[in-house]
Amino acid sequence: EKGALYDAYNLLHTLAQDFQKPFDAPAVLVVGHQSSGKSALIEALMGFQFNQVGGGTKTRRPVALRMQYNPKCDSPSCFLQGDDGVECPKSLGEIQEYIESENSRLEHDPVRCFDSREINIRMEYKFCPNLILIDTPGLIAAPKTPKGSQANMQSRALQASAKEAEKLVIAKMRCKDYIILCVEDTADWKHGQTREIVQKADPDLSRTVIVNTKLDTKIPQFGDPEDVEEFLKAPLVSKLAPHKLGGPFFTSVPSGRVGSGDSYLFRNDEEVRNCEFVSSCANNEDADREVVKKRLTAGPHVTKALLPRVGISRLRGFLERRVDECYRRNVAKIVPLLQAEHAAAAKRLEVCEAELESLSIERLKSGADAFCDGFCAALKEAIHGSVVAPPSTFGETLSQENLAAGSFHDRCAMAVSERGWERLVVSDVGNRDHRLYGGSQYHRALREFSLATKCLRLPTITEDEVANAAGVGDTHDGVNFLRAACVIAVEKARTSFDPLLDSLKLRTNHIMDNLFPVAEYMLRQKMERQSKNFRELVKTIFENFIEECSESCMRRCRDDLTALTRYITWDLNERSSGALRRSLPDQGDIVSVYQVARDYYNLLQLMEEAACARDANRTNLVVSGLVQHIVAQWRESFGKSVCTKFNCFYLLPFVEEFQRHLRSELQRVYEGDMTHIFDLDESKRVLQRQVEDLKAECTANKRLQEKFDSV
Repeated sequence: EKGALYDAYNLLHTLAQDFQKPFDAPAVLVVGHQSSGKSALIEALMGFQFNQVGGGTKTRRPVALRMQYNPKCDSPSCFLQGDDGVECPKSLGEIQEYIESENSRLEHDPVRCFDSREINIRMEYKFCPNLILIDTPGLIAAPKTPKGSQANMQSRALQASAKEAEKLVIAKMRCKDYIILCVEDTADWKHGQTREIVQKADPDLSRTVIVNTKLDTKIPQFGDPEDVEEFLKAPLVSKLAPHKLGGPFFTSVPSGRVGSGDSYLFRNDEEVRNCEFVSSCANNEDADREVVKKRLTAGPHVTKALLPRVGISRLRGFLERRVDECYRRNVAKIVPLLQAEHAAAAKRLEVCEAELESLSIERLKSGADAFCDGFCAALKEAIHGSVVAPPSTFGETLSQENLAAGSFHDRCAMAVSERGWERLVVSDVGNRDHRLYGGSQYHRALREFSLATKCLRLPTITEDEVANAAGVGDTHDGVNFLRAACVIAVEKARTSFDPLLDSLKLRTNHIMDNLFPVAEYMLRQKMERQSKNFRELVKTIFENFIEECSESCMRRCRDDLTALTRYITWDLNERSSGALRRSLPDQGDIVSVYQVARDYYNLLQLMEEAACARDANRTNLVVSGLVQHIVAQWRESFGKSVCTKFNCFYLLPFVEEFQRHLRSELQRVYEGDMTHIFDLDESKRVLQRQVEDLKAECTANKRLQEKFDSV
């Protein structure tokens, strides 16, 4: 019965690999701190060596071992999956060399220390259970920097590596289908570093099996039999995690590697292969069990209760039983999933056969037009709001968006610090850490732009600029404060607002560029993919439309900016002398300069004095105050005007005009040579391949359903 179950899952694996179906076997994720013996433990469980083990960080990419039961394989038959998804047969030595080369590459990578992409290895062996074992990078216990002191460069690098490794491992553990094998290397259960990190993904340890490695080195550390008994019973662990899946188990793995040279402890020739390593693992287990028997003096009942926790074979048996339970629980779910996949494949097969029979240029054009209409509908849906395209794949957090298209804070001088800006982004912009796309991402960018205009630093005016702007009149030599302020304000406003406007253009173009794959994904859920040449044509038209809308909107914004900054209008009815009074420096500065003008609000006296004499301090204060008042008023108008222009002349054309524009451009292409777009022979070959693949999928699916029904 067990062989039939494993055989059915082998067929399921084949179907999943050949036709990219979402079926998988239960997986055991091995988690532990650096040099805790994770990789060696996996090798002992499987009965052969393949990985790079030793002190320091030896695993920098997760290694996913897909074990498959095959009674015909007397030795491990290995297949390494390349980056293109294609499997190639490899020897154990070649796989070990590949893993070592990847670890070396990441060790010298200037950007990152670890890579979350798994090294996928499939192994067939007569002693293998059907499960997936995943070896993760070792967690790093980086020393903490004492409060008040500053870490050196090496400490900071180690702390960064520790955070990177922990983030990768926690992300892997969050998969609910994984059984977590928590590897601890401790003689005191009060210190469970790995267990604490595992609980961030599995708080009650209900998916976790605890194993303590290097038992042969720990038993001699205990002087009394009671200490040995307490260590093996681990009552503290049972109290802290009463719902844990299993353990703790205790294991020892022999030192030494399998190889053919003098430096290798175990031979690896055609006759012996890994048998010496397997035999040594069994001898270690027997020795550990004998030592435990001798050290436990409380009675045979205690020995009988604790011995089942000692040894690799006991851990392997426990994992096999748990995985077998997962297999049997999943059998009831597999058949309905297979039936649903078969129905979907049969429907696609029917559509493909109908298309193949009626294939023609006109038919291709009709399909292309339908694709365009569907694309425009998906584009509108993404702008209005949709969750069809997964945000985890297509969405961007604000930091990712800033990294790809720039930040307003970095591009323009702000009146707030970087820390203050981050706080304002959280409170005023929102959705900072949410992965957004489409209209939601566009609106977040506009909210950030509005915040940037409010936080834009008012221009700093130098004394040289004020002195040059003051000039001299044609009828008197007094300072015309208003004229000097206007001359400076016009120039300062342009240099302040232009970078902000350019940044908004880059951000919105980036957001719209990202909408093409989003709309295409949404469309693929409803119809078949179009030819590559036609998709590239639509993408080019879409990108050109983005550029046209962007340039049109920017022209209008620049016209507004020119009108705003070219001529200054003083609103006498509403502001009168109050505007001038608010524009001047505060009372303390004025009083320090004008000792005679004790009444701060006597503006007539102030302006009269300004028109009749020159004083550098007085001129700098008054002109600087006027300039900052003018630019502050412009800043508010500028932000509102730009947001309105972008909504009307940038975003709305994608909703209202793009479909008509796309049809017009395609019609122009249809009037010329269409052979480079619609290749009839290639389309026929593609459809024939699809029909053959779908027939094969339906046949394999039906055979697999029968297999699971018999199980």
